[in-house]
Amino acid sequence: PSTVTYIADSTFESCKRFEFVCFFLRILTTIGSVLFSNCTRLRTLQIHPFVNTIGEFAFENCKTLELIQFLPK
Repeated sequence: PSTVTYIADSTFESCKRFEFVCFFLRILTTIGSVLFSNCTRLRTLQIHPFVNTIGEFAFENCKTLELIQFLPK
């Protein structure tokens, strides 16, 4: 939804489905800790510039993660 400002800790932990994720909501400011930890297929992540906090271990053990791209304003 367009009102999401925070994605909670561990929301997608150990998810096996995502290869590409784009956080494009301008209202989103915080990505929680351990958010994508152990996501074995995640390769690319795009983050809007209004995200100002990324929690600890958000991408821990994401061994296939090749690119984290911060999008322009």
